[in-house]
Amino acid sequence: MAQLGGLQDELGAIRNMGGDVVAISADDQQSLRPGVTGAAAHGIAFVTLSDPNRTAIHAYGLLNPQDVLVPVEGGLAYPTTLILDRDGVVRWRYIGRDVGDRPETATVLRELKRLTG
Repeated sequence: MAQLGGLQDELGAIRNMGGDVVAISADDQQSLRPGVTGAAAHGIAFVTLSDPNRTAIHAYGLLNPQDVLVPVEGGLAYPTTLILDRDGVVRWRYIGRDVGDRPETATVLRELKRLTG
């Protein structure tokens, strides 16, 4: 959730560059596991989507076969940050090795600035 908080803090700057933030979670926001809170509880004001069927994970080839957190649910994705253009083409990506491996917010901003000029 720390990465989402960092992106929330920079949401104005991101939008000023013509970008936006959308978070996708494999958690069903209507029936979260005990101890898991939704984005709104953390003050996240950008769009968050639920993908309990892991459609996006499979579409982008991001399923982590080593995940043991929720194997009965089909596993989770590698933590991934994407920058897409207006046509939905991936222009930059960061795929983490484990749940704690995520890019710094400054890195995401730098890449967005590079891509938007």
